[in-house]
Amino acid sequence: MREKDSVATDEFRQGLSLSVKIYILIVVVIVTVSAALIFTGYSVFCRKIDEEYYSRSTRAVSAASEFLTTNFLEHFWQATRSEGYLHAKQKAVAAGDQEILLQWMREQPGLYSGEQQAADPSMAQFSTLYDEYAYLNSRCGEIRDLFEITDLYIQRMENGVTYAVIDPNEDLFYIGTVEDRISEFSQYGDNMYVPSTVYHSRYGWLCTTCQPIRSEGQVFGLLCVDIDMNAVMRDRNRFLVNSLIFVLIEITVAVVVSMLLIRHSMTRPLKLLAKATRNFAAGNENIAKDDIIQLPIRSRDEIGVLYHEIRSMQGRIVDYTDQITRITAEEEHTRTEMDLAAQIQASALPKNFDLPAEAVDLSALMTPARQVGGDFYDFFFAGPDQLCLVIADVSGKGVPASLFMMRAKTAVKDCARSSRDPAELLESVNTALCEENAANMFVTVWLGILDLKTGVMRCCNAGHEYPAIMRAGGQYELLIDKHGMMLAVYDDNPMTAYEIRLNPGDRFFVYTDGVTEAMNEKHRQYGTDRMLEQLNTLKDSDQKTVLGGVLQDIRNFAGTAEQFDDITMLGLTYSPQAGRKSKPE
Repeated sequence: MREKDSVATDEFRQGLSLSVKIYILIVVVIVTVSAALIFTGYSVFCRKIDEEYYSRSTRAVSAASEFLTTNFLEHFWQATRSEGYLHAKQKAVAAGDQEILLQWMREQPGLYSGEQQAADPSMAQFSTLYDEYAYLNSRCGEIRDLFEITDLYIQRMENGVTYAVIDPNEDLFYIGTVEDRISEFSQYGDNMYVPSTVYHSRYGWLCTTCQPIRSEGQVFGLLCVDIDMNAVMRDRNRFLVNSLIFVLIEITVAVVVSMLLIRHSMTRPLKLLAKATRNFAAGNENIAKDDIIQLPIRSRDEIGVLYHEIRSMQGRIVDYTDQITRITAEEEHTRTEMDLAAQIQASALPKNFDLPAEAVDLSALMTPARQVGGDFYDFFFAGPDQLCLVIADVSGKGVPASLFMMRAKTAVKDCARSSRDPAELLESVNTALCEENAANMFVTVWLGILDLKTGVMRCCNAGHEYPAIMRAGGQYELLIDKHGMMLAVYDDNPMTAYEIRLNPGDRFFVYTDGVTEAMNEKHRQYGTDRMLEQLNTLKDSDQKTVLGGVLQDIRNFAGTAEQFDDITMLGLTYSPQAGRKSKPE
């Protein structure tokens, strides 16, 4: 049994340990919660970042429009559309030298040169066309850097064509260049406000916001702000990477801390409990109080409760083992005594069927339902050629019935010395048994005294079963005899005797109710009909064979059903001329 338990334990150990399962659970929970938080945080962050960049582009274009709204924008644009500018630009492009174009711009008067400059001396810094260009270009660059945006530039749309005016990210040749029309802007008219719009172009993945800019009181063109969406994605990805790094650190710290806590508060105590319990279970049968586990577990959580419950259970097991040991010893002692009692009871029943007279074939048997029973049979000579036959059934079973049986058997034999009349004999037995019968037990008795010479048998039935008789050459049948009251019930219990004559070859059979009331698995009784049928089947056999055959038929009928009453039988064949003898069993 322990080998099987060991195999089962080894198979169990092949699975994941409790600590590993807890670690996995912690990691799964942390990862799940962190993933949800990261997803939510990332979504919120992306929305905030987008809003920030959109807001930044809007604020940048609004601020730039205030700084760059100036009357010389129209003047600067018209100068760059003149033939002189175009000729100078052509020469500069051909030579690959912007200085040619810059020199031409320095030679051209600005809007505030001459009389305009005299009227407003503060505009002296814009005396040349180059001054106007330098102001617009530097202002756009300053605002671009201030708001940390990708680009800030001025464009002008005429008849659906977009022209570049100022762009600090481009060189001087960029002025006047025709730009591709952005499809996302097609829904807006020339020089109209364009809200933050994300699109792809030859300049990259951009978010652009455009606002009209004025010059000399009229809408001149659009002031546009570009934000590189790759920068936005870099911020998003940076947040995502930082979040993942944080989660990894969080998982690592949580697992390490959990490992330490679980190992200290759960895994280690459980391993100690498992080892101690296994050692306790593997101990020998002589388990003592000292074998109860003693571990350094003082926690008041479920582990502590389990530890104290196991200690309590082991204490009960030790007490139960001690009790079982004591009960086993007592039962062994009782069994020994019962075996001795059974031997004594069996020895009290006659087993020698070799009677001095040769006029009868006699046999009897008694099978108790327990180790000792309350049935008995007896036969003895009450006088010359006077064979006394007795069969009795004491109420109850076991030791009390066996003791009362011995008392009744002794009383019958004692009373037979003073009386040979069956009725008087049983009345004397009744008087003796009524004395000191505190247990209120009783006994049914059939008694007959057979004259072996004449075949006359005087009988008396004290509440016992009807006997069966078979005349020579006939069949067994019940003898409906006169019944009296069972013995040991009343002090005054008169009995009535009757007489029958047995002829040579006649058979006589008496039994207790354990024969006819034997039951099978279907709770059906064996019955007198089946008993008579079996007797008639064996009517030509000797009495020992007849009784053995009836007993075997009862057992076949009962099957696996437990025997609940003693089975006792006595059979006799009167054959004064045959001289047959029945051998003892």
